[in-house]
Amino acid sequence: MRFKFIIGVLALLLLMVGTASAETFYLTNTSEKVNGENVPGIKVKVEFNGTHIIVTDESTSVDQQHASIVAMRLTLPDEYVLSVTDASANTYKSSWTHSSINNNQKNFAGFGDFSTLCDKNQKSDLYRSRGPIVIALSSSFNEPKLPRNSLGNSVLVHLQFGDNPDIITVGGKTSSWVGGGTEIPEFSTIVVPVSAILGLLFIFGRRKQE
Repeated sequence: MRFKFIIGVLALLLLMVGTASAETFYLTNTSEKVNGENVPGIKVKVEFNGTHIIVTDESTSVDQQHASIVAMRLTLPDEYVLSVTDASANTYKSSWTHSSINNNQKNFAGFGDFSTLCDKNQKSDLYRSRGPIVIALSSSFNEPKLPRNSLGNSVLVHLQFGDNPDIITVGGKTSSWVGGGTEIPEFSTIVVPVSAILGLLFIFGRRKQE
């Protein structure tokens, strides 16, 4: 019975590895600064599952009702982008366009070079959205992770903070480009070692019984 239980756990963990997201990270570095530091409380979640890039604003210091993602830049070439869609629960959803970026735009906002611009068509408050904004990718892109530029950035997000006067504004501005940040370890990098440990415990347990 114990053997079957261990095998079942290992099989479940390996199945979860196969269905895990390829990459998840948070963008927290802002182009606009407060006393020389990043705007506090800004956090944009980026998920890449192999076929889609999903961008969601999870910032705590913005106007929750009026903040909005209005543009994104990708290191990934535009030829791999099929569509950009607002997948939020909002009643009014803006359409998005995507296009290649002029090669003359070097080191944009201090975050490096990017190849693709995803732009929101309707930027008025009626069409505000913190996401999820879903970027569908071509099947011809089959890499396990998104490409990064020389400064380590793969996605750059233009976030409007909203118009609440109690919310932080920087130099009279209420928006910032957001990039960089912290990568969350892939699920497989956690599960595989755990599976190995469980397997070793099972083997040593069997040997002790013998």
